[in-house]
Amino acid sequence: LNQVPTMLSEKNILIVTIDGMEADDVMASYAKSFDGKVTLLTADKDLRQCLSERCNMLIDVKWEENPDTREWLPVYNWVNVKAHMDSVTYASAKVSGISPEAWPHFQAIAGDSVDKIRGCEGIGAKGAMDLILAHNTVQGVIEACKSGAVALTAKKIEAVMAFEPFAEATLLLTTMRTDLKVPQNTTIGIKELIEKRN
Repeated sequence: LNQVPTMLSEKNILIVTIDGMEADDVMASYAKSFDGKVTLLTADKDLRQCLSERCNMLIDVKWEENPDTREWLPVYNWVNVKAHMDSVTYASAKVSGISPEAWPHFQAIAGDSVDKIRGCEGIGAKGAMDLILAHNTVQGVIEACKSGAVALTAKKIEAVMAFEPFAEATLLLTTMRTDLKVPQNTTIGIKELIEKRN
């Protein structure tokens, strides 16, 4: 992986890093602001919130041997908005219908063991899906619990209310930044190439 930036820059492909920012936030900023189509090469489910008509994801490439020609061919696993809405496996559960915009709210409630986000105790991915589909946002879920307009057991309502003080901070953790200033070109310009060679 340490060699990838060198290999790409030798092909005049722009490498972008921003001090203090994670690569996720740089990719999310490109997905939001880039003047063109964007493909995110990642299996990170956090970045599903970036999916749009202009942005898709390549989450995996497997190689399979063609039985007739014996040639090894790539099989690409693409995700677009429709594929995302149809079905996502999250924490071993199948969830569907959650829009990219609602995805950070779903993750905040469901939690994410990979990123050490606790979420709302005892709700899980299926429960979080049902809550977000019914109430749209984390705050909508909390308000529904307060007003009694939610189909949850008393214990689960109590868990949502215990989550309320952490809800805003958790949502910040699950929401990618899209406001970083990123270049609108994808290749190294002539000026940069000359500087690099000197």
